[in-house]
Amino acid sequence: MNSHNEYASTAADGLVKQNKVLVQSIRKFTAKLQTQDFIGILIFFAFLPMGFLYAVTFPLCFWFEPFSKV
Repeated sequence: MNSHNEYASTAADGLVKQNKVLVQSIRKFTAKLQTQDFIGILIFFAFLPMGFLYAVTFPLCFWFEPFSKV
């Protein structure tokens, strides 16, 4: 039982270290970004769902086209 707790604590420590490294790398990346980059990222994520919907519905229009001519 005690060994299980030791394994759990080492796994948690590993996750915490990994998380700290991830946060540091994100901070380094965002420090290099300028304001226009943030605007570009926001625009990208704003239009991403629209593009996804278009990509999904566009082939469906052609799929249902023969049925509408019956």
